[in-house]
Amino acid sequence: MYIQTIAIPIESDAAGDGTAYSEVVQGLVEMVKVTLGTLANGAADLTITDEATGAAIVTLTNITDGLTVRPRGATHDVAGAAALYAAAGTAVLDKIPVNGRIKVVVAQGGNAKAGSVAVQLS
Repeated sequence: MYIQTIAIPIESDAAGDGTAYSEVVQGLVEMVKVTLGTLANGAADLTITDEATGAAIVTLTNITDGLTVRPRGATHDVAGAAALYAAAGTAVLDKIPVNGRIKVVVAQGGNAKAGSVAVQLS
């Protein structure tokens, strides 16, 4: 299996907000690692999505430096119903596909601060 790591630098404006994009990528999200740099530790919020579809990859609030997550999305059957492990059980989760740019939105990052997000894709 080929693993590709995409680095996405992020910067906040005077209001603490900002938006950044990766280059065009294709694959399944394996991991997301946040390096806050000078962004507000314990206060910054990140919303990471597939730009083309708007599909959520991960939403992180009041994050601390070095946070690593392995996001997974809920799956559905061909009728659109949630796939469950048992009749009233836990949702079946799977890796999130991306085919285009990854969009990272920062809020509450602090006045003119910078950090980065690394996304691993398979």
